[in-house]
Amino acid sequence: MKKIYFFITLIFVFSASGISAYEFGNIDIHGFLSQGYMWTSDNDYLAETESGTFQFNEYGLNLSTDLTDNLRFGLQFFGRDLGKTGNDELSLDWAYLDYRYRDWLGVRVGNVKLVLGLYNEYRDMDMLRTTVFLPQSIYIELWRDTFAAVKGVTFYGNKRFGALGKFSYAAQIGQIPTDEDTGFADLLEARPALKQYNVDITDVDAGYISTFGIGWDTPVRGLKLNYTMYNVNDFAAKGNYIVNQTIPGLPVPYTALGDFKYQSTKMWGLIGGFEYSRGDFLLAGEYMKSDFESYMELGDTRVERPGAPAQGWYLSGSYRFTELFSAALTYSDYTPNTDDKDGEEFKKIGEKDFKAWLRTVTLSTRFDINPYLIFKLEASQNNGWGHYDPLGVPDKDLEENWTLLAAKLTVNF
Repeated sequence: MKKIYFFITLIFVFSASGISAYEFGNIDIHGFLSQGYMWTSDNDYLAETESGTFQFNEYGLNLSTDLTDNLRFGLQFFGRDLGKTGNDELSLDWAYLDYRYRDWLGVRVGNVKLVLGLYNEYRDMDMLRTTVFLPQSIYIELWRDTFAAVKGVTFYGNKRFGALGKFSYAAQIGQIPTDEDTGFADLLEARPALKQYNVDITDVDAGYISTFGIGWDTPVRGLKLNYTMYNVNDFAAKGNYIVNQTIPGLPVPYTALGDFKYQSTKMWGLIGGFEYSRGDFLLAGEYMKSDFESYMELGDTRVERPGAPAQGWYLSGSYRFTELFSAALTYSDYTPNTDDKDGEEFKKIGEKDFKAWLRTVTLSTRFDINPYLIFKLEASQNNGWGHYDPLGVPDKDLEENWTLLAAKLTVNF
């Protein structure tokens, strides 16, 4: 906790002093701290939100410097708390060397932000958007740790082609930094099929991920198009689960630990999107398609999870009315398995059919109190429960229609 208080104090000192970026020699230092609150009318979402929760905060401090005219170094420390995830543990979020040979060719090595969609590289920068959350049909919050960065190498560049506009690209290969404290482990442990066995994830390991993205600043003023794709060749988790055993002569069964294993056999996705800006107006939308196959082993029992092709999309418009006030309206639609859009497979096993979709309308407001302090209020009306559930809310307690209210105060320098 002393680390957290140190960063909080440092960030507030800089912001209160009116410094937008602190320079120590030739080192640029930036930081941010946010505290949020969430409440839902029904269905605990990401945290115990039905009674309201302040377990919704994040903080970061980043440093960067030019080592030569073409070589730059940067790193960021980051921590967050979102229900069971994060718990304010400080970690090295990214750290890299960036060598820019020409505009059309540069290379970054180290722990680099993952190229995914329009906004994944910038999702920590709360000051760059009007909304509290990015659309969950594309930027699923509990996958944030898993898809935050890649430990490897990135090639990137851009080039203008006259009247056709400017094209940019990024290609990455490396390993996803992950461990048993990430949101992915929480998601596994909360699966109804595993929760009954009290599965405890002790190790998470990811193989290589490769990504490729291309962007186009079109000849149409303010219009950008973007396409990214990724493939993960291996994703695994290990742990323990409780086995109830009976021995002749003993009046009651006793419990023992068995071995648990999770292994992906296919994991890929693609995202296409656009962003159109004109003055104070911004319109953006993205479409995502992915597929995921895996199997699980509980002792000698193996359970195959066949492919579940997922689909998500959103459309969002925002407008800055004054220097103080901005607002955004977003529609988001997510289907975790397009082979079961109506939830018939859930009904066959006695579960709620509305777990097959999540449709959300969100109204967001932003107040720029000063250049360093931002306050946001957001209301989302949700239909369905088709998302990854870290709390394992029992089906009998789920409601199809529910409301999420979120507030967030962010200070940055």
